[in-house]
Amino acid sequence: PEADKMATAITASGYPAKVQRIYSPDQIRKLALDNQAKSGAAIAAVGGVDIPRSAFEAEMAHAKSRYLMAYGSDAFENAQGQRLLNNLKSQIARRLIDETIQLQEVRRTGFAVDQSIVAQQYKAFWQERGFADSAAFESALEKNGYSPAYFTKRFGERVLINTYVDTSVMTTNLNEIEKQQRYADWFANARLLAEVTYYDKDLERLVQQQSSAGGCGNSCSAGK
Repeated sequence: PEADKMATAITASGYPAKVQRIYSPDQIRKLALDNQAKSGAAIAAVGGVDIPRSAFEAEMAHAKSRYLMAYGSDAFENAQGQRLLNNLKSQIARRLIDETIQLQEVRRTGFAVDQSIVAQQYKAFWQERGFADSAAFESALEKNGYSPAYFTKRFGERVLINTYVDTSVMTTNLNEIEKQQRYADWFANARLLAEVTYYDKDLERLVQQQSSAGGCGNSCSAGK
């Protein structure tokens, strides 16, 4: 089949590829309509796990609030500001997707972290930033566009990923460069195996544009 020939040619060029499924024109149209319907609740899916639009909006609210505080209330009003906004959208979408890929890879192994460890690290996190208690920290989160419940959930997921990488991906006697390479290899393999579907085609277009322009954003350091 033509699809198999294409996969063989791509693999021969140095990028391993295989045909997972072949869609008919009617199936493609139906899939596009289904994805459009889902885009109101989620921006994309990784391996069938949706990335909620609420998560994307929370990250955007936080990022925008930081820029508005630094550059004023009209920071996004002109053409340059619109380009900045599109860049933020692309970076945040890619970061959420990359983190979901990592999270799925960790959970696939059955790895878990005791919640008492998460609680300890969460307390250390806000104490290191000079807050008197968790209530003061969570109040600051809300002022910066973050829901405390959302932040706590994301924090726990990050602790899970980082602990897995530290204990299961890294080995002893590695220098910093070797650690970065070990992590990069692990993440590249996880990303290669992940199936990503964008529901929001505008976001997909922005991500593709930034990628083709050589942009990297935060997704280049999605883990450590």
